[in-house]
Amino acid sequence: PPPASEAGWKDTVRADPMEITRVIARFEDFVGLYAYHCHILEHEDHEMMRQFQTIVPGCTVTGNGEEGEFCDGIDNDCDGVIDENCTTLSVLKEISVDGGVSWQDADDIAGAPVVDYPSGAEFRITVSNSGPLDLVNVEIDDPVLGVADYVVGDLAAGSGQVLTSTQIPELSVAVRCDAPGSFTNIATADGNSAATGAPAPQAADPAVLVCEEPPLFFSGFE
Repeated sequence: PPPASEAGWKDTVRADPMEITRVIARFEDFVGLYAYHCHILEHEDHEMMRQFQTIVPGCTVTGNGEEGEFCDGIDNDCDGVIDENCTTLSVLKEISVDGGVSWQDADDIAGAPVVDYPSGAEFRITVSNSGPLDLVNVEIDDPVLGVADYVVGDLAAGSGQVLTSTQIPELSVAVRCDAPGSFTNIATADGNSAATGAPAPQAADPAVLVCEEPPLFFSGFE
């Protein structure tokens, strides 16, 4: 056991020659790189200093943990933020022009339904947590449709919710287009890690509707 002068919580520890020192510490406010160094000034001045990295529990560092290194699990670089390669929050926006009988994931004009104007549309949004980390404070926005900060709430790892006009009335639009052209609206989803409170990268998905001028009909000639 350590002598009394070395016992208890400290930020400096005596390390004698040929001695191995094991340290236990609690880190609550920051995830990332810390420095440790020798307090003998000549050693300190000659770069007798190293770094160590704190990570979110469950995050496994591969490599030395410095910038550019990646880890598997909760985030890429173990900085407490869910990064793109470990994105857990996703959103799927679909459109229906037949009253909800069929749905299309119309991400672009090529995949969009084509209708004569004026036309309404129904939308549905599926928000999912496909990662290993529970999410909280999940919200949906779609400014074009007037959806602002719709609260989904908590999403456990591997879970999801399907939202229609039953939950969000703005997803049923009586007149989505009243002129020819393409009309796009984008749903976004935001949330936070339940473990750290760090924000997940925003997820987004568009839905496109193409409207054409209705054909002209002639009933006869004078």
